[in-house]
Amino acid sequence: MHYVMSDIHGQYTAFLHMLDLIHFTSRDRLCVLGDAIDRGPDGIAVLQHIMRTPNITMILGNHENMMLEAIVGEQGKSYSWFHNGFEPTIRAFDKLSNNEKHEILIYISRLKLQHTITAAERKFTLVHGRPKLTAAEEKRLILRSKAGDYGRSEFDRRIWSEFVPDAIKREGVTFVFGHRMTSRYQNARPLEIYFGDGCIGIDCGCARGGYPGRLGCLRLEDLQTFYAELE
Repeated sequence: MHYVMSDIHGQYTAFLHMLDLIHFTSRDRLCVLGDAIDRGPDGIAVLQHIMRTPNITMILGNHENMMLEAIVGEQGKSYSWFHNGFEPTIRAFDKLSNNEKHEILIYISRLKLQHTITAAERKFTLVHGRPKLTAAEEKRLILRSKAGDYGRSEFDRRIWSEFVPDAIKREGVTFVFGHRMTSRYQNARPLEIYFGDGCIGIDCGCARGGYPGRLGCLRLEDLQTFYAELE
């Protein structure tokens, strides 16, 4: 079976609970759609668990990219990370050996921006924020004048900009995305996975660290949803 989660944000206990809840085994596959770290207490633990599990893959989130830029990037690139819940992550990172630090930074630097898979004869494109847009999608978004979108590079838009369901559509493709909590798309308390027209949002609010946030997980074969509450 194929599963997807997103925006775990350091909630390692909820992550482990979810793996138990879905009965995750070596025969299954899980893709985490970015933002494993920051805000919650155990982002490095989540990241290392993903790294050492061969059947778990990950897509780059804006928080992993901020971490990479702050530690190895150009001077001045650390500002965004320092204002986006970096404290528990950097504290844990600083306690690691030099070899462990190097392995994490190399891993993050190699993460892709999107992943496409087929499950139960359905094509899914997995992204953190947005996919690489077609010309028609770009035009629809420009006409909608999404604030701040076009002052950024294409790379930054793909990890920082929110998914826009009625502007990003492709025949025969279902997009699964994170980054923005599903409260942006529907009114549900506690937060639930959002099912739109050709898209599914799965960020159920782990960044908030409490009610109404929880960790959501989607099984692609039958679109079954699972939830792990935060402690």
